[in-house]
Amino acid sequence: VRMLTSLDERLGLLAGSGVGAVVPVTFTKEVSLLSPREFMTTLRDCLGMAHFAAGPDVTLGHNREGTLPVLTALGDELGYTMECVEQFTQDGGPVRSTAVRQALDSGDVADAARMHEASLERMAAGDVRDAAEKAWCATLRATEALVLARTGQRPARSTQASRRLTLLAQDDLSLEELRQRYNDRQNVLHGDCFYDEFCPMPGTERLIRQTAEYIRDARRFAGE
Repeated sequence: VRMLTSLDERLGLLAGSGVGAVVPVTFTKEVSLLSPREFMTTLRDCLGMAHFAAGPDVTLGHNREGTLPVLTALGDELGYTMECVEQFTQDGGPVRSTAVRQALDSGDVADAARMHEASLERMAAGDVRDAAEKAWCATLRATEALVLARTGQRPARSTQASRRLTLLAQDDLSLEELRQRYNDRQNVLHGDCFYDEFCPMPGTERLIRQTAEYIRDARRFAGE
């Protein structure tokens, strides 16, 4: 997923806002497997964390199990206080990085095609994991375009895209096969290959290449 700012830019913005110290954490395979308890214990033991602030939709730790209630309960046990920061809004709606990317990029289907081309380039270079994630992002962008065309609203998160595609398929059975293909891509490309680094061939490569067909069909259902 393309970052809106580089690490150096983010560090500069945080310093300008008065933050005294920043400890970046690289999202590795090992970090992704940490449970919420293990992750919060590491912050407490290594950084001396006494207070933790997060938004209402926070999910961290393996399988995104570290929700706000879970982290609050862990705080009582591990000895840190928990603060829920209100969602930042503008013009009556929540401000999210996904929505900002969409506003900056514009043209969901064209962006999906470009992302798929990038995934094929990464696969040709031998980086199947990165290729799988780019193919998943292309799938997501095409699905967002479909949902926007059918409902007039662009999903702000991947979970919303999945949920709204499911609702559309319930009303229009011709979308059911596309919904199943979407779920397969989410599970294999985004889940198994990118997060778990399990990328069996030739199945993963076939899904990456067939992303072009998914984009084409999503565009057809969107009426473009």
